[in-house]
Amino acid sequence: MRQLFLFALLFVLTACQSSTYKSMMETGEEQFAAGEYRVALTMFEKALSEKNTDEVNEWLSWTNAMLEGQQLMEEERWEEAKQFFEDLQKRPATVLNPTLHQRIGQAEQKQIAQALKEPDIVAEALAIEDDAKRFERIEHLLTNERTNLKAEQLEALKGEKQTILDETKHKKKEHTTKPVNNRQATIDHMETQVNGQAYVNQVVQTITQAFEEGASTLQPYQNMLSPYLTSPMLNDYMTHYKSGALCYECDMELIPGHYNPLKFIRYADVSPTGDYVYVDYSTYSDWYGYSEYRFRYELDGKRWKIAEIKAMN
Repeated sequence: MRQLFLFALLFVLTACQSSTYKSMMETGEEQFAAGEYRVALTMFEKALSEKNTDEVNEWLSWTNAMLEGQQLMEEERWEEAKQFFEDLQKRPATVLNPTLHQRIGQAEQKQIAQALKEPDIVAEALAIEDDAKRFERIEHLLTNERTNLKAEQLEALKGEKQTILDETKHKKKEHTTKPVNNRQATIDHMETQVNGQAYVNQVVQTITQAFEEGASTLQPYQNMLSPYLTSPMLNDYMTHYKSGALCYECDMELIPGHYNPLKFIRYADVSPTGDYVYVDYSTYSDWYGYSEYRFRYELDGKRWKIAEIKAMN
């Protein structure tokens, strides 16, 4: 009788254990299909504590994989995340039904694709010539919740928006008639924007950042360089960078003012129409000695930008 009772008790306990396992598995699968991977992970871990099976272990593997991919996205490691989900879709599965297996990573891949396109969206917005249209596009990007911008992109957009506002405010204070251009007026106007050393530092810093981040092109950094370089010069930099001709260890050190500060010498030439200024600078280093460079600044729309750098000796 005692043996029969123990057998019956064991049967009941086993049945309860099996029922709990099944319930946890069903809930976990439902949560996984709904994209609630953390909840699904908890359910599968509880099921594992009831019964250690190949089935629950495979579900745990898939759930942890989805969480790993989402972690890459949270850290904005978009290229790694893209490759991760592409590889994940190729992984064979025995516990996932074909429909669920086909949907693995699809929503995440759409978000990743959008994030990878956004540097171009930002560059296009900042490249719009018309102030009103550029302001409207920037405002849209900043207020659209579906646009997942990186911190540096947000800063670039906010800075450009404020620049447009400041320039608009300044215009309202100006007289409706413009003074006749003369040498000093052109120089004064240029000096309100241009600091030669600051321009060089920003260009070098941006290109160095691109190298450190392993970028294959300067396209995502175009909006960071465009306030300082005219389009022809910027295109040259982008072409050299893409072909590998511009590198941190060699060509970069030849940019005047990178390692040794620029020292102003003179205004060599000023456009009578007020649209360009030539400025001579000098630098000195133990390696190159004394050098002089002539910078050509051009008024590109409403901004003074570097159009040419030429060694004078």
